Amino acid sequence: MQEDTLYTTIGERIHRLRVRYGLTQVQFCHLLDLHQANVSAWETGKGSPSIEKLMNLGLTFSVSLDWLTGVSPIPYTEFVVTAAERRIIQQLQDLEDDPGYVFYDEAAQDLFERFKQSSFFQSYQDLPCRQARLKQSERAHLVVLLHLFRANVAHSVGMPYSQLQLVRHLRRVDRTIEQLMIRWDN
Repeated sequence: MQEDTLYTTIGERIHRLRVRYGLTQVQFCHLLDLHQANVSAWETGKGSPSIEKLMNLGLTFSVSLDWLTGVSPIPYTEFVVTAAERRIIQQLQDLEDDPGYVFYDEAAQDLFERFKQSSFFQSYQDLPCRQARLKQSERAHLVVLLHLFRANVAHSVGMPYSQLQLVRHLRRVDRTIEQLMIRWDN
């Protein structure tokens, strides 16, 4: 992500991340377990996220807190990307056993099972393999894609049905994951 002087506030950088990945505020909030009013306030400069929310944002989007807060023009560091990868790998490994999450439907569960058994996911869990096959920026983008995939196949038990309909339209994420699994083997 090339930085320029147009995005100088935390809110502008948060907005930039959300738009870069094609997320509405509702989808962004679902992904990060946030309230839409907070995100709207952050993006318009009427509020600021807590340090915990900034850390969650950084790990979900693989960007450093220094970049989010405008201290550094460099969004990705090896430390942050590796930490973000470890986090999403653990979340994906734990998804089936987490009683707080359920799969949307059988198709979503089947895709998730194929994903977990794929050589892509097996290799992805190995840091030297990731470092050898992917550039740091690609690894950072893949973390975001995997978070979207996780949100797209399963949801928290208490999520209202109206929100489920807004989130599940990210079918392109499922297709992208399937394409990644195929390309990884070639």
